[in-house]
Amino acid sequence: MAAPDRIMFPFRGIRYRVGRPEDLSDLLAPPYDVISEPMQAELHARHPHNFVRAELPENGEARYERAAAVLEQWVSDGVLMRDTEPALYLLEQEFKRGDRTLRRRGALGLVRLPEGNDEAMTSPILLMGEDPDGRLAELMQEVRRAPDGIAQDSEGVIHRVWALEDADENEALCAAVGPGPLFIADGHHRFETAMAYRAEMRAAHPEAAPEASFNY
Repeated sequence: MAAPDRIMFPFRGIRYRVGRPEDLSDLLAPPYDVISEPMQAELHARHPHNFVRAELPENGEARYERAAAVLEQWVSDGVLMRDTEPALYLLEQEFKRGDRTLRRRGALGLVRLPEGNDEAMTSPILLMGEDPDGRLAELMQEVRRAPDGIAQDSEGVIHRVWALEDADENEALCAAVGPGPLFIADGHHRFETAMAYRAEMRAAHPEAAPEASFNY
């Protein structure tokens, strides 16, 4: 059972294993709900492994089946590989606001889905939480090595990502997040879908352990 003083946990992510870290720009795609048809076509033409093929396959029947098949094929071919050790994934975004260049950092990890009516605690997409002593921000700023991946999106935002596989580093970050609460900044529809999927899987697999992936 998840420790009651933790809401966030490392996980074995699936990442691109093609090209150099700075080549990710050609593979990047925005969320499906902001991809127009012209953008979809442009992303398809940009690179044979652009993630739009999994995020938003071309129109037609069996779209979701095709997306699943793409992911399965890319894993089989070694384009995508699952990390061997659990990690948190630090993300830095650099962008312009007027004449200023700003940077923000966040961490990608598993978040335990809430029980009962405490859904303000979590979301699968973008979360905000309190950091009264600045410890979480301090820990994220301590990562200064070269990133594992760099990409620039169509709006000029530069994305840098680090896989944090050191167990002590991950423990410190998860402890700084603590038990929550976390607040949904973006992604409440995906949160609701995750909750519905968990209920479906619990009904189908009543013997599943609390650590089953559908609980996160």
